[in-house]
Amino acid sequence: MASQTHISPLLFLAAIATAAAKLTPEWRVVSAAKGVTTRARIDATSQLCAVHGEAVVEASVAELMSVFGDLDQHGHWDATLVDAREWTGADGGTYVYQRFKQPWPVRDRELVLRRREWRRNQTVSVHFESVDEGTPVAPGAVRTLAHTVWWNFTAVSETETLISHYSCVDPGGAIPAWARDLAVQRWCQ
Repeated sequence: MASQTHISPLLFLAAIATAAAKLTPEWRVVSAAKGVTTRARIDATSQLCAVHGEAVVEASVAELMSVFGDLDQHGHWDATLVDAREWTGADGGTYVYQRFKQPWPVRDRELVLRRREWRRNQTVSVHFESVDEGTPVAPGAVRTLAHTVWWNFTAVSETETLISHYSCVDPGGAIPAWARDLAVQRWCQ
């Protein structure tokens, strides 16, 4: 894994969104490797690309949530994350800022999200949605809008968890064709 090039999930979503003519409202498998199945389609409501991935991993829900819930750990599993912070808003809600480094000439992408989390039976669900709560766009960055992003962590057993993820994101800005092609090739490996 040390030689693997890291491509931001946001750049991948941008790549799929710019190649949207190849996608339809029906789910299409874009990758099935290393135990992860990833599908993509055009979201009927937003007309943006939606991506859905699933995998069963050997870790308990509690172990996964201890990493997923710790914003300081995110940079360990996404090398493109260059800035992240979390705060409680005046409404008592949890808010997250994330900035992802992109390869030249693509400008960095950033998000301001509201995070909601709840537990039902054997599943922990974490949902994110973009908000405009006054955080200015950082110099050199493009504000990405997350229409729908969620993660579900469902216990399969005491030591295994089904991770399911869905993203429908407007990456904003212009993505060059070569960057789109690189992102699709690398991310789906």
